Amino acid sequence: MTESSRRGVTRGYVGGLILATVMVVLALVVAVWGLIALFSDREPVQTPGVVSAAGPVIIAVALGMLAWGLWLQAVQLLRGLRTPRLAPCAAAVVAEAGYVYDASPHPTWLGHGWRGLRTTRRPWLEAGVVCVPLSTTPGLRLPVGWYVLRAFGVSLSALLARWAGVGTPWVHLYFHPWEASDLRPWLGAHPLARGTGPGWVTSLRRLLERVAPQLLPSTVGAAVEAWRADPLRGA
Repeated sequence: MTESSRRGVTRGYVGGLILATVMVVLALVVAVWGLIALFSDREPVQTPGVVSAAGPVIIAVALGMLAWGLWLQAVQLLRGLRTPRLAPCAAAVVAEAGYVYDASPHPTWLGHGWRGLRTTRRPWLEAGVVCVPLSTTPGLRLPVGWYVLRAFGVSLSALLARWAGVGTPWVHLYFHPWEASDLRPWLGAHPLARGTGPGWVTSLRRLLERVAPQLLPSTVGAAVEAWRADPLRGA
């Protein structure tokens, strides 16, 4: 399968979902329009001096804008990849799937061994894909983010985040949405349940407030675009 055909399948799948969504919305509008006309015995939209076709035209334009907005959002979401458990994936395979960046590399020895230590802490371009490693500290390659915040608190996490920014164009942190839910009723004393819940949300907010004065918040996609446009990115 060629790269172009794979990209077409990916975008075609998204386009099909958007088309189905628009059709459902259109069917609901037609059904409501018909019910109003049935029970009121008149057209739902009747304004003096306005042609009767204006209503359907406005609805068609609104549906077109809805489809276009969904398409832009879907393409934005499909630009990047993060593999399950940060497992390695060949850049050529990532490119064939239609992604422009891979946010999975984790240059740390913790859980990744020697392979993690050999991974650079700076982003790099491979097979047309921007590889965006998660932030780790220089030298010791200590991980930053996720469980570190829950295990060691805001102060140490903020210190590690600032340290991880040395020698790299950005600090790349990641967390999980499920950490905002208190998992202790289900997992008990399991390490994964430690620090989850509303307290984690407060800790994350405090962490972002600590590092915001030194680090400009950004999405990974926006950071990748800025990195691509920087002629001195390899310096």
